[in-house]
Amino acid sequence: GGRVKYFDVFTPEELKQRAARENRTINRVPEKIDYVSPIGDLSIIDEKFDVVFSSHSIEHQMNLIKHLQEVENLLNDGGLFVLVIPDKRYCLDHLKPETSLPDLLARYFEDVKFRPLFDCMKDSLLFAHNNSVMHWFGMHGDTNARMTPENLEATRKRHRESLEQGKYIDMHSLHVSPRSFERIINDLNKLKLTRLQMYRFCHTIWGRIEFVAVLKKV
Repeated sequence: GGRVKYFDVFTPEELKQRAARENRTINRVPEKIDYVSPIGDLSIIDEKFDVVFSSHSIEHQMNLIKHLQEVENLLNDGGLFVLVIPDKRYCLDHLKPETSLPDLLARYFEDVKFRPLFDCMKDSLLFAHNNSVMHWFGMHGDTNARMTPENLEATRKRHRESLEQGKYIDMHSLHVSPRSFERIINDLNKLKLTRLQMYRFCHTIWGRIEFVAVLKKV
């Protein structure tokens, strides 16, 4: 019986157009998205909620700590942040190193506004396929396919243009498994950088690509 509000970086029409360009099928698009910000600015939301649900979104956040703090501000005390997160072991992030706490702290205190070159290099050069079942069977594809001088130079150019033009580059910044994500949240609590604590999580099911974590504002 509670109210449900939607937030996205795209309008419903833009979501449909994007899916058509990428030849993807989307099962359902909300008729109305209540809050739209092309840069993902949660500060435009002027309400409080008991539950915030996020699916395959948090891994795109360049500044995870700041994002968690923004979600805190949207939650009532005792509220839940329900997350569906890709498990790096079974998706296109398989070759990338797990995100470290020092990396997250550096991004937070430097207040990054644009995609770091480090992220672009990882995404471009350490790119695996996205077939979860093949990863579960240990078949990760040609791990050297993108390791070319041409791809390296193209990546540098893309990053340089994003800085010059202020353009957002859509890629993953967070690469975690259920256990490494739990450690990150626990460490951020010890450092008093978030009031969101690990409440529940469900390990990645065989053959699937994501896990579920539930954080609670305390």
